[in-house]
Amino acid sequence: MKLLFLGVLIFALVSYAGVASLLGPSQALPTSHFVDITDAAGIRFKHISAPDKKYIVESMSGGVALFDYDKDGCLDIYFTNALTVETASDPKSSRSALYHNNCDGTFTD
Repeated sequence: MKLLFLGVLIFALVSYAGVASLLGPSQALPTSHFVDITDAAGIRFKHISAPDKKYIVESMSGGVALFDYDKDGCLDIYFTNALTVETASDPKSSRSALYHNNCDGTFTD
């Protein structure tokens, strides 16, 4: 039994060494970073949230949905917003917004 285990162990180590040499030297992972392009893309959305308020409609936050509403093959963006009781009747307060993807990196409200 010990001989079988030793044989399997040697086979595994040799196999791993062969695969590792085929892959070549290990390389460092590339670094990545995010760039804010919302203005350049035409997205001007103000998120409103009031988690400190006492009514449930005021304490809920917004969200986002990505879907292709016009079936042009480009994902459009729908932002939802939460309003306070005071701002719900104000037509100038921030509302939910649907941004049409122009398929060129920009969006239209």
